[in-house]
Amino acid sequence: MLNIIIGSGSTVGDWLVTDPAVAMITFTGSHPVGKYIMSRGGLKKYTMELGSNSAIIICENVDLDQAIPRSMFGSYDNLGQICISIQRIYVHNDILKQFTDQFVTMILMTFSDRWMIRNIVFKLEFKRKKLIKHSRR
Repeated sequence: MLNIIIGSGSTVGDWLVTDPAVAMITFTGSHPVGKYIMSRGGLKKYTMELGSNSAIIICENVDLDQAIPRSMFGSYDNLGQICISIQRIYVHNDILKQFTDQFVTMILMTFSDRWMIRNIVFKLEFKRKKLIKHSRR
């Protein structure tokens, strides 16, 4: 069965959250809205994925053999559809090329049977090279 309910969050959402027939609420979104839902819903089961804009910083003295796999899996685990996935990677300029080359290679090796991921990586690499070239002017 598929039920579709159309309406604004403040109208339909409040109705669903407070309805005693709803035993569990799953929500993906901002922390303030998740907090609001839980305050209105009372004693129910909740699954909350409260969004973030997660970044990591790769310093020049990092162990790349540890940092690259952790960065890749942090970015692409569940195809990146996790609110705590890594969305931005800041890499020290002295190791930028080495990190990027190894990061892209690991992604291609890991997802080699998934051509779509490979094409996305190539497009990102093209944009990266274009940005680096532009930043050196």
